[in-house]
Amino acid sequence: MATLHTPKNIILLLFILAKFLVTSDTAPNLSELDELHSLAIAAHRDKQHQTALDRITSAILLMYDTDTSTINRSEASSNLFNTKGVIHKGLLDFPKSLLAFDLAEELDDTGRNFNAFYNRANCLHYSFKHPVGAEAVEAFLSSPSRRNFVGDMESQFLQAAVADYEKADLIIRSVGDPDYDYASFSNDYAICLRKLRDSQGAIEVLLRAVAHSPDNLFTRGNLVIALKDARNLAEAAEHSRVAIELDPANAQIRHNYGLVLQEMGESGREQWEAALELDKDIYHSLSSIGHDEGNRGNLTGAVAMYSAALDVVRRIGATEEIGSLQIQIATACIPPIYESTAHITKTRESYIVNLSRLLDQEASSENEIYDPLTSTGSGSLGYYIIYQGKDDVEVRRLLAKVYWKHSPSLVVPPPPQMLLPPLPLPPDRAKIHVGFHSAFFFRHSVGLLMEGVISNIDRERYHVTVFIQTPEDLLKDDVYMRITAGADVVVELPGNLEEARELISSHNLDLLVYGEVGMDTMGYYLPFSRLAKRTALFWGHALSSGIANHDGRVATGLDAEQVGGVDYFVTSTMFEAEGERARSPQDRYSETIYMMDGLTTHFMPPMAPRPNVDLAYFGLPTDHSNNIYLCPQTLYKLHPDFDALIVNILKMDPNGIVVFPVAVKVEWTESLMDRMLGGEAGEFRDRIIFVRRLDFNEFIALAKLANVVLDPFPVGGGRSSLEIFSTGTPIVMPYHRTNILQLTFGMYKTMRILDLVCYNDDDYVKTAVAVGTNRDMEQRIRSAILTQNHLLYQSPKVIEEWNEFIHYAVSNPRPVSNGYFSLAVKDSHLDHNHKSIELSGGATLAYAVKLNHDNPVTGQSHGIMVQIAIGEDPLEYARQLAESIGAEPVKFRWIATLLQRGVKRLERGIIDSVMLVVKGKEVLMGVRWGDDLALVASFAGIRHGLNDEGISWLREVLEMRVPQHVEASWIRSRRELDALIVGDGVDGVDGEDGEDGGKYTHGQEGCFLTVAITTCKRLPLFIKTVDSFLSSLGGVESASRSICAFLVVDVSSPEQDRLEMQSRYPSFNFYWKSEDEIGHAKSMNIILNLVKTRYLMYLEDDWQFLVPPSSGPTRLITEPMTVLSTTSCAQVLLNDQSSRFCAYASPISSCLDSGNVGKAGWNRGKYVEHEFGTVHPLHEFTYWPGFSLNPGIWDLRRLRRGLEGVGERFVFDHEDERFEQSFSVKCLNGGLDFAHLPRINVRHIGTEVSSYVLNGLERDWD
Repeated sequence: MATLHTPKNIILLLFILAKFLVTSDTAPNLSELDELHSLAIAAHRDKQHQTALDRITSAILLMYDTDTSTINRSEASSNLFNTKGVIHKGLLDFPKSLLAFDLAEELDDTGRNFNAFYNRANCLHYSFKHPVGAEAVEAFLSSPSRRNFVGDMESQFLQAAVADYEKADLIIRSVGDPDYDYASFSNDYAICLRKLRDSQGAIEVLLRAVAHSPDNLFTRGNLVIALKDARNLAEAAEHSRVAIELDPANAQIRHNYGLVLQEMGESGREQWEAALELDKDIYHSLSSIGHDEGNRGNLTGAVAMYSAALDVVRRIGATEEIGSLQIQIATACIPPIYESTAHITKTRESYIVNLSRLLDQEASSENEIYDPLTSTGSGSLGYYIIYQGKDDVEVRRLLAKVYWKHSPSLVVPPPPQMLLPPLPLPPDRAKIHVGFHSAFFFRHSVGLLMEGVISNIDRERYHVTVFIQTPEDLLKDDVYMRITAGADVVVELPGNLEEARELISSHNLDLLVYGEVGMDTMGYYLPFSRLAKRTALFWGHALSSGIANHDGRVATGLDAEQVGGVDYFVTSTMFEAEGERARSPQDRYSETIYMMDGLTTHFMPPMAPRPNVDLAYFGLPTDHSNNIYLCPQTLYKLHPDFDALIVNILKMDPNGIVVFPVAVKVEWTESLMDRMLGGEAGEFRDRIIFVRRLDFNEFIALAKLANVVLDPFPVGGGRSSLEIFSTGTPIVMPYHRTNILQLTFGMYKTMRILDLVCYNDDDYVKTAVAVGTNRDMEQRIRSAILTQNHLLYQSPKVIEEWNEFIHYAVSNPRPVSNGYFSLAVKDSHLDHNHKSIELSGGATLAYAVKLNHDNPVTGQSHGIMVQIAIGEDPLEYARQLAESIGAEPVKFRWIATLLQRGVKRLERGIIDSVMLVVKGKEVLMGVRWGDDLALVASFAGIRHGLNDEGISWLREVLEMRVPQHVEASWIRSRRELDALIVGDGVDGVDGEDGEDGGKYTHGQEGCFLTVAITTCKRLPLFIKTVDSFLSSLGGVESASRSICAFLVVDVSSPEQDRLEMQSRYPSFNFYWKSEDEIGHAKSMNIILNLVKTRYLMYLEDDWQFLVPPSSGPTRLITEPMTVLSTTSCAQVLLNDQSSRFCAYASPISSCLDSGNVGKAGWNRGKYVEHEFGTVHPLHEFTYWPGFSLNPGIWDLRRLRRGLEGVGERFVFDHEDERFEQSFSVKCLNGGLDFAHLPRINVRHIGTEVSSYVLNGLERDWD
């Protein structure tokens, strides 16, 4: 025992002294002592901690008044103080808890008090995160006997805990088979070891626990997880199978076994499905099946599974999973293989819009992505975005912004030494410390490209540490061995993000180079924290990371030095575009680019081709007359436009055979074959051959056998081109379609061979065929490549440039940009008469717009400058303004829409930011979710003095930067800002309300449409309207296939005219209106009462149809009906609405000559959706709410439900002379959508004689 002067023994003396102060007439007995101890434990378990403390204190005092002849006072005292420590811990009194455990240890002469060591270990282990606990443990560790622990305070706590766990474990093993909860003990012990990154130690503890209790599923399950994370997959699988045998009905064990199988490259799906059979709420299995579907290319299936998982976590309250599932759903829209260029456009817009929605969400506990490693799903890293052929930096930034905002755990403030400049070197360092990180430091593109640099940079100046995500043993190949041998230090990182960050940061690097960002989950998330004084990105995944320091600062509010982001992107002047395609290379990167002059890779000479193989070895035809065109890239690199080039090559070369490797997933190969062979290439299916997946030396052998290699686009060869050039085989490269680094071009430029660099599609096809069919030309180019290809490998210049870059990076301040896209306003874009807007009383301007208004009395037009301050109600402002200028209701409605959008947009999240530079002054502009970009540009123009040309220029720039602004969901979201829209439209559910005919389906048999025509005393016009319509449809019989009935509502026509109508059109139904039914609105209500079909085509009697019978049924019926059946629109007009000339097609030339057909409204492909209240200059009909009586097809069910849903009747107001306008406003307020076709189908011919005038109902404007 320790001497009596220690604080612990002073406490013990006080307890003994207290015994003499207690008077007792009778001596206590042992049973009374045991009872007090038991009562104390019971009170503690019931959370009555103070009662428990009183009882255990009494028991300790009582013990020293008990006959000790029958007990071991040492063992009893130790047990009592152990219980006292546990009770103090329950009271969060950590200092007394630790002191009691110390006493329990020192009082135990037997050395067998397992619980004292175990409980103190747990106190040290788990109390650190509690502020009181941290303070107590820190004091505990300050004692001389415990000053041998190293590292930060938490590491010292954990080391002290491990020391106690180890003592407890020794007790267990010395006793043999104790009656302890060894499973719980082993779990705590293993967790602590894993926190100290001792994965093997944790596994050994759990293995002992499994040996001790083979049937304990809890322990074996933890062992499976530990083995999986340590990549001991075969052992993990074996223990999983044993666990399943022990409990076949355990869903969690099934799920984890599926994860192990997945890590082994096998399918875990059967296990996940079995887990769901056992427990429908095991949402992790739903997510895993979603990942599996996404990897196969079935993104619809993936979203369905993620959505099901989201429903479960919301129902059971697992809110910490919501954020991860939301981003999995949002990003599961980028497939590996695209169906067409239109498919690319659609999926890209979906991806951007979905991420924009997430970015618009409030940062909250429900939306937080707690564990980003679990959020990657089927596309969270945006890996396949690069293969779309677009500029991707802003899309990449958008993804990163979502993580910056919703995953705060990604940003860990750096230690103080990280904030010091790299130079001058501190006294304890003689060299600059450089780190290289990748999960692919083996025979993979990244490993092959970087191994020479890692091994050969100047060791006199630089100390090199290699960080590798712990690889499986089978990946520790020759490249891995060379990389690790060439480094000064090798660190295998754990699979835990927090631990990996800490381990990298502990090396206090001056520069950390990421081999790629975006191909590996851990590698993507590490750069969000600042793990080195400077960071750089190599082109292993040849595009920007999008992880910008500026975006991190905005999201976190931290100083630039406190957040991560990648500082530099290493590229080359060889790789950036030249000539007409050249622009500022910096525009394509969120990092600061550093351009070397060489190839940037010290590439080793590639391995030799596999010997003694020929075309037959690969299953290819051996006829010498065949010409082999090899495209050896992964299939997801093949853009849909590439298919046409393959077709043209095969057309030009009848002996040509195009060869592709199969994909890693059979579903990807099938998708590519469906796309390629389903089109024009199908006729060449016998000459398009897919070969099996190849080993490296087989790949090089096949490349050598080919006559020519086809570099695809938008991403061509990098590492593969370096390997192919070692064989001399010519590569035809499409310079004009390569949108990332021009890697193959840079290699050709290095070899000074530019014959096969092509600048258009025709050139590409002709060059490929010329080489493929001309053996002399092929051999000449082969010879030139073989003579010059030594310039590509192990270039000393590359190492010199890397040495220079490292010195540059650490010698200069960290490149912290403002992160904004900068736009300098030219002088020609300025309004030099501009006057700044000043609001009274120091108010802040929210929105301003200049409106033009025609005075209804004088007819004169004048401008009105609207200025609304923050805090003002835009709707009330609109009401007062409309009243002051005498605006008609529809104009008030337009003003109200505009002002609400201008002001309420400030409540939305910022999606993109632009720095506008006006006369040298920087002005920050934010684009927000759902913004009308024309409104944003016009407001900026008014506020900062841009003229009309400048506003148009700014709008066009914003439209290019924010392509999602044309997405339907983006535009529709603006409705949420309009307080007057109280409905949300309808979905057109079938089979209700008694209408005949359900929802239209393309190609359906039987009629579904009623055509209704109103006429009045205009027989010649009526006849021309009907005859031209029937002619366009091929006659009455042909029209009757889709038209159930023709209804004519006539008012006041002479009897002779009515007889003429009936004689000409005997199959029509006529309704002759009485005198008290006169009025257009009443005619419309009669139609609504009489029509029984769901769909109505309405015509007035003064339109001439222009469509020939060959296309009439398609253009007049099929096209608008397809829009109605596949969208939420309630009406489709037959004419383009880009101007009044187009709406009326009168004169047609004025419409067609404008060049605006199809541009008014939002283009959805084969139709255009109308929007009310935008200020876009091409949307000339934006002042009209949407619904119109111009020729078109209506969905009566949607109209009725949309109006009734907001308390309005589906009728036209016959007492309102502006009834069409009023009805259209009601539809707008009901949230209904309206569209028109982007062409001219019908011409207005009744402009000279108004039916209102003929009936004595002349209006003010007739």
